[in-house]
Amino acid sequence: MKNLKEFPKFFQIEEQFPVFHRNKAGKVVYDILTVQVISKFILNKKAVGKIFYKDYAELNAEETFETNRGMLKIYEENLGIFINADNFLKNAIYQYFNEEDTKEVQNCCQFFKTKNTDEAVRKILLPAIKYEINRVLEKLGNNWNASFPKKFLSIAFKNGTLIMSTKNKKWKFVKEKSYKYLATTYFNTDFMSFLEEKKENRLFSFLKFKLGLDTEEKEQFIKALIFDWFFIENKSHHIICFVGKHSSGKSTFMEHIKSFSNFSSWCSTISLSRLVGSKFSNPEWFYSNNIFCNETSEKYFKDNSTFKLLVAKEVLSVEQKGIDPIFLRAFSKLICLGEDPIKIKTDGGTDKRIMNFKFSNSFFLFSEKERYDYINYIKEIQEEDKTDGDALLQYLSFQKYEDMAQILIQGFLEFCNKNYADNKRSFKTKYEEIFELEMEEFAKIQNPYLVSYESYFEPCKNACINLTSLMKIVQKLEISNIKIYIEDKMLKENTGLYSLNNEISFSNIIEKKATYDLRIDIGDLVFLITGYFSIDELIELGKIDIKNKNIIKKLNKIFSKKNSYLYEFI
Repeated sequence: MKNLKEFPKFFQIEEQFPVFHRNKAGKVVYDILTVQVISKFILNKKAVGKIFYKDYAELNAEETFETNRGMLKIYEENLGIFINADNFLKNAIYQYFNEEDTKEVQNCCQFFKTKNTDEAVRKILLPAIKYEINRVLEKLGNNWNASFPKKFLSIAFKNGTLIMSTKNKKWKFVKEKSYKYLATTYFNTDFMSFLEEKKENRLFSFLKFKLGLDTEEKEQFIKALIFDWFFIENKSHHIICFVGKHSSGKSTFMEHIKSFSNFSSWCSTISLSRLVGSKFSNPEWFYSNNIFCNETSEKYFKDNSTFKLLVAKEVLSVEQKGIDPIFLRAFSKLICLGEDPIKIKTDGGTDKRIMNFKFSNSFFLFSEKERYDYINYIKEIQEEDKTDGDALLQYLSFQKYEDMAQILIQGFLEFCNKNYADNKRSFKTKYEEIFELEMEEFAKIQNPYLVSYESYFEPCKNACINLTSLMKIVQKLEISNIKIYIEDKMLKENTGLYSLNNEISFSNIIEKKATYDLRIDIGDLVFLITGYFSIDELIELGKIDIKNKNIIKKLNKIFSKKNSYLYEFI
């Protein structure tokens, strides 16, 4: 386990940089201090002895990643967990300047004269202080590189810490809380021995019913997946999407899960359009273990670059309004909720990274006694009721921490048994194996053209198309200065590069050696010519590869979508 060191004091900083001097007349004149010096003043007074560590530090990453930045976390002794340090540092700055013996330092800060206090803190002092901390942590070695898994997950309870080691595939509970366990999640209850029992709990009964988990294999998979939500160091390359009608219970379930983030910044909530469709971002979105996207919109996202980088755990450029961009590698797990699946450009295998689960709209029945027992439970653990009278949420919340802890232990054991940490796409591979029927249904929802596409060839899948006649039709469309690579799986001698410029020339060349504007299967070319599908629809289906993006508008004018009766005559 990591041997973290306390944040040290900057020695003699006050002596080296006095805040004022007296002129010849004896009048007090305040000196102008740099932001870096003021930052050290604040850290000396507020941060000495605290335990910080820099999470997700890429010490050997590509050049663009800034190692002096990172996701700073500070140890909260009362809870036994590390939390995002930003709020602590902001409060430390405000406290420092509100104290009587430091108020005079404001007179040494030029930026206080040109900016308001909030702006000065957010844009100037906070980044400077974080820079100083990062610089010190580099020397102390208080860095944690999430690219190299620590191979254990720690969760703090009121009476100790639960440690689940994926290295030796064992878990243990220790009756102490310490920064050395690197816990970032807190359960506001005592850990009890009954959690070892294999009985089905209320929370999982709800999930089993809502998700239609009709086999033991599916049940085990979901438990392992929940463990993976918490086990941030496992770089799973997938996105989870819970789909269901309004009031199906998916949001209620997420509110229940998010309750664990009350103290630990365990999750962030942001709309999908702001996350992947907006120019500006907030680094704090990516500091948490999970990002929840509420209500996936009907909007189709053509720009999937942020989406792909986030899922693949690549370096992101987080552009902030009025502040320099930050380069960071986000390890947050992305979980989306909505009435419809995510509609996003599927190039680069984007669609192959989404795991969809449907929430049933049927009501989950529970006993009235259990629901009302919740009130006594809340009193017992001395927690506020935050359900706003939601009966279902009250039911789920009754013994919520115990239920979740039990699922985590069971999920951990399944995670280890199936070796889900061995491959970044292991969860998706298993999902495709056991949720095959569900995947087919979601594919039809996600790509409405897919049903039409599949049914087109259904009567005669081995039909041959006369390519010579087809290209004559293409020629009549007055397409010029365009190179099309056509693939014909039935008559391979037709496969090759077709150059259209008044006349048609053909080269029987393999795809790797060909320079073309677009690549298309011969059957899909029929769709274009007849107007059965548009260019955009075939792109969304992943059935056409356009190398020259400049010709898309031209192609859309030539191959316009229209009422086609071709299918009826085949």
